[in-house]
Amino acid sequence: MTSLLFLSAPGGDDLGDPGRIQRFHTRVTNESLSPTSHVGTEIGGVRVPVLLARLRDGDQSALTILYDALFESLWRVAALQMPSSAAAEDVVHDVFLWLWTHRDTVNVAVDIRVYLATATRNRARNEAKHRQVVERVNRAEPLSSAGIAQAPLPADVSLESADFLMAYRRALTLLSERELTAALLRWEEGFTFEQIAQVLSVSTKSAQRIVLRARDTMYEALRDFR
Repeated sequence: MTSLLFLSAPGGDDLGDPGRIQRFHTRVTNESLSPTSHVGTEIGGVRVPVLLARLRDGDQSALTILYDALFESLWRVAALQMPSSAAAEDVVHDVFLWLWTHRDTVNVAVDIRVYLATATRNRARNEAKHRQVVERVNRAEPLSSAGIAQAPLPADVSLESADFLMAYRRALTLLSERELTAALLRWEEGFTFEQIAQVLSVSTKSAQRIVLRARDTMYEALRDFR
């Protein structure tokens, strides 16, 4: 299931936040494939290697800093796969629980944003597959691609906004899961192609091609809103 949940706020619905969607749309249509530099050397005012060393030593405040700084970003990754905000939150909570229980295995030189984004994507994909199996058993129906959720738009949304949101819904159905993930990481989170490649387990060139393909698909689908 694909919806606009990942362009909402945690606790929001699958219609997405119009302001965030408009900013995302602007980034899609303005993508020049130039490098970005999302990753900094600090998180929460603490140098990342120092923060991870503290985490390895069992400092719970280091985990709290990581959670506060990265929760929303990881929630968006999970929301690509999950049917609700709460389900996406559960995935992220599970990832941080796993991080804490396996903290002694964390390399202090790792790109923690990529590390956790990859873990979140993998856990969300597994959870989504599990949900599909459960639904198949409960319904005694073969698995199928349900496409995008078509929840009714609220009455206070203007016609122009409604058209824009519906166009995004249609456009997102044209993207594969890898393209959606790359789109989110590139245009919402500002990841570099190298980081996207690590999350998707592909080469940097392949990551760039995936972003380019997603951009061209979205650009064509949304040409009336340029």
